[in-house]
Amino acid sequence: MSRISVEVVIVQSRGIAPVYQAEGDGLRLKDVLREPPATADFAECIRVVDEHGDAVRALVLRSTPLAPHTRLALSPLALLHPRLGESPVLVGAPSVDRYAPVLDGSGPLRSELERLAQGDEGARFAQTAPRWEDAAAAAAYVQEGTARASVLRSGRRALDVWRRTDAGIGEGAEAQVGKLPARFQDFVRELLVPEERIHFFAARPERLSHVPFVRSIGEGLLVVTDRQLLAIEDERPRSDLMWWGYDARSIPLERVVSVHATADGLDARSEVGGTTFSMQLPPMVRPVVEEIVAFVAGFVRRDRDLPMRRYQIDARSQPLVVPDGWPDSRPIGEGLLADLERQLGLAPHIAAYVKPARRGRDREGVLALFPAELVFVPLATNERPTRVALATIAWVELRRSVLTSHLRIVGTVNDLWPSASPAPLVPFFTALRQLIANPEPCGP
Repeated sequence: MSRISVEVVIVQSRGIAPVYQAEGDGLRLKDVLREPPATADFAECIRVVDEHGDAVRALVLRSTPLAPHTRLALSPLALLHPRLGESPVLVGAPSVDRYAPVLDGSGPLRSELERLAQGDEGARFAQTAPRWEDAAAAAAYVQEGTARASVLRSGRRALDVWRRTDAGIGEGAEAQVGKLPARFQDFVRELLVPEERIHFFAARPERLSHVPFVRSIGEGLLVVTDRQLLAIEDERPRSDLMWWGYDARSIPLERVVSVHATADGLDARSEVGGTTFSMQLPPMVRPVVEEIVAFVAGFVRRDRDLPMRRYQIDARSQPLVVPDGWPDSRPIGEGLLADLERQLGLAPHIAAYVKPARRGRDREGVLALFPAELVFVPLATNERPTRVALATIAWVELRRSVLTSHLRIVGTVNDLWPSASPAPLVPFFTALRQLIANPEPCGP
């Protein structure tokens, strides 16, 4: 087995998927065969790219199926070329899985891996036979891909790809997200709206601390769209066993009054209380940061043909979003929301039921987003509702992890709402960061 290892993230599990099925008055967990079980899961390498600048694909041999988003260290065993002209696929086994299948000879295991890499239709119509290389070639390919990734992270490719041209105007958000680093694609995808357009990105590699008790800095990505500055960072430093989640901060372009590049990255000042939105970025992406500053500064000065928008959130048939696995949340939340609507005489754009992440310490209740204010109605009868005017919010933050999440507003009033489930807060975050962008001078 090769001495080097490469970090990968699972993108598709080829095994048995657990699902919940209704049974009586509750839910019962059952194992349902989603597809014929296979010997390997599909993954993408982290910080390793092929000749086209895309993340290197990998087949992970393992003793049991791995859940999507699992992040682990992979030991390269071989390099598989499925078809002529295609990028090779890395074949390896987790460093911590001693019971993973052994890749040896040219038996049925290699045939199954060839079929997985080509796809059923591809294997049927392939015009060339797959070609294998040994572990030494796989290790060399990983080292070359790591060197290519360091060049791309320096911003030279990003500068060319993300300077918007007329040819890219028709691309939807989904097509543009596919050009981001694979590590952050799913995160950005769930935070953008379909009509949003990406202009630039600047990546920050991970920096592990070698000093005790000093916090490491995880990977980060600054995404600049036609509507916002979106900073996404790993919630915790890397782990070989699981994905921990991300921290996201979003400031609408309409809120920015000044922006400039610094020695440590980028600073943008909000019109609300002079609050500064900043992100640390390495010096090697300075060319991209300068492009971002020029673009955002032009938006602030309004010296070009830029939109003056008033955002409207699409009406929902079910305005209340409830957490997963808490069946009592909907009837309780609907009752609190009905009382609030009677008091204000207005229905919210979207509402989220917040289930406490820490019982006895966090608040439980309903977050409701209205055209001009954010209202939190607590479940406890001895607490009064919290009302925050949208005009006083500089930007919003969302921490999304595997089990919990929290929403935070930053501005003249700072407040935090932790939740035992991320499901309600993700769509609420997307709606809130759009509505706080409504500038007063704009008409409807």
